[in-house]
Amino acid sequence: MGRMVDAVNSGDRREMLDALLMKIAETLDKTDSGRDVGALAIKFVDVLDRRDESEPDNGKHKKEAVEVTAFETITKRRSERRKTAQA
Repeated sequence: MGRMVDAVNSGDRREMLDALLMKIAETLDKTDSGRDVGALAIKFVDVLDRRDESEPDNGKHKKEAVEVTAFETITKRRSERRKTAQA
């Protein structure tokens, strides 16, 4: 079985996030498409943040809470553009 399937079968969320992060990193290394690199980079950062959030806080890495995700920012921009276009 593959690393992703093994991680899912383990039921360990951290292991699943690590496997997904590695899969995205491997795909990023293999692609030359600018469009794909941009989308994969956004996903990579999102998975990395989720993995870091799942770590217990031992005081080493203090991270401020992110109030707005990239998805929310993009959605807001699209909505504003649509309102402007309709006016």
